[in-house]
Amino acid sequence: MIARPNIIKDAGRILFWYPFRWCVLLLPFRALYGLGRLLGWADARVSLRGRVERMTRNLAGVLGPDRDARAV
Repeated sequence: MIARPNIIKDAGRILFWYPFRWCVLLLPFRALYGLGRLLGWADARVSLRGRVERMTRNLAGVLGPDRDARAV
């Protein structure tokens, strides 16, 4: 995979991720579980459908047309 420069992603990292990372480091351990659950839920809602469809297509290509990729 070749990463292309993207000014929007770079700005997002600087403006959001770095301050967020330091705030997370200050949280108590128990609160991190709740935060992880929330971020996992948000990630699943935003991008899970596309990932599942892409993995299904890739599995179908590897397994062949006679096997059901959803059963794996």
